[in-house]
Amino acid sequence: MAPLTRSRCRYVIAGVAAALVGLLALPEPEPPLPALGRGQPFAWDRDALWRELERRFLAARQQGCPDDLPARAAAIAERLSGIAEDAP
Repeated sequence: MAPLTRSRCRYVIAGVAAALVGLLALPEPEPPLPALGRGQPFAWDRDALWRELERRFLAARQQGCPDDLPARAAAIAERLSGIAEDAP
């Protein structure tokens, strides 16, 4: 076998690079579909709860923030600091 000349070496490197690019361009196979669940299908059955929460949210939104909000926040902070001091 004849020794590789510079131009021949470049062709070999270019061919190997093209082959690698070609291999990397192949798409991955599709992942398998998950197995079907057994038993009854999922049912939320909590529509009444969410309707009530939405009703309360809309009522609170319409009412707005109370005027004594800073005082309430300070009272909560005081309670929380008292809990933290009592902790072992």
